[in-house]
Amino acid sequence: MFQTIMKTLGFPVIVISFVTGCMSTSNDYEGEALMQPQPLPEGPWRAKQDQNEHVRTTIWHNPDTGDRLVTTIMPLLTKISIEKFKRRDLSVARGACEQMTERLFEASTPIPYEEETWLLECDSAGQRKLTVLHKLLEGEDAVYWLKRIWKEKTPSEDSVNIWVKYFQQVRVCDNTARNVKRHCN
Repeated sequence: MFQTIMKTLGFPVIVISFVTGCMSTSNDYEGEALMQPQPLPEGPWRAKQDQNEHVRTTIWHNPDTGDRLVTTIMPLLTKISIEKFKRRDLSVARGACEQMTERLFEASTPIPYEEETWLLECDSAGQRKLTVLHKLLEGEDAVYWLKRIWKEKTPSEDSVNIWVKYFQQVRVCDNTARNVKRHCN
């Protein structure tokens, strides 16, 4: 499904390996940044990075389960509504799923950026084909999209809750003077 979405959105994939680190809260960085805590839950995870002029993607792969976490930063998609982006994603999923279920999750705290977190379950021929937990954040400089993908199995409710809590810790911050409430601490 990830490949279908990437083809639909028109982003080529070039994979480059890199090493992940802990969440940085340095004030040395100027501008908007995605703050994504490390290590990821339910590891082990291996990471690869993919970047071109339109999108930066980090793909974490769990070698034990085949599951993935995909973080995509799209600088050219600013000012796109979360609802419009979500509708496009759901439209792609509808084409691949016989039956689709969606659950929406509330943000844990009020945040200065628009965000939405939802779980999409895709069934085909009476079996779970794919389960994806999404988080979309709309920044001033980019749109940030995280997807936790469980492949060909139904995740436990505990696993979903672990990842919802993890996604609640992911945030966008900005050290520029545009908005003091958005500064990285």
